[in-house]
Amino acid sequence: MSFTIASIKWPENNRDAIRLYLAYVIKVLDYLNIRFADCDHDPLELARSYISNKISSEKYETETLAWWKKIDSQNAIREFQNESILMARLAICLLPVKEDSALSLGDDLSWFIEVLGFMGADIDSAIDIMIEHFNQEKSKDLKL
Repeated sequence: MSFTIASIKWPENNRDAIRLYLAYVIKVLDYLNIRFADCDHDPLELARSYISNKISSEKYETETLAWWKKIDSQNAIREFQNESILMARLAICLLPVKEDSALSLGDDLSWFIEVLGFMGADIDSAIDIMIEHFNQEKSKDLKL
């Protein structure tokens, strides 16, 4: 059986599922050496703080607004080539995860991989890390 995003076995507890997702995204960004420069609140550090319970869910969720404003202020909702906008999209991949939206983590994960692709990042390594990081259900046959 091949690995698919649909076959990921997410923890039943929403916060644990989000932590698993964020740990993966952080691991990939660290591996690809992608950093957020010149920003007031580094989304990687915020995600690490969220995972370790150093900041509240509410504080964590509000940080996404600044990144959406960056995209909106440049009228770049359909922009997928500008590096600054792509970095904002990556930040949003780290920040908007709400504890009541854990059911959409597969979609969030898929979008994260797409954004990496728009950036020209090493998708194969991201997928290899995904296969290593996540457990999978045995009953799903969808392809990645």
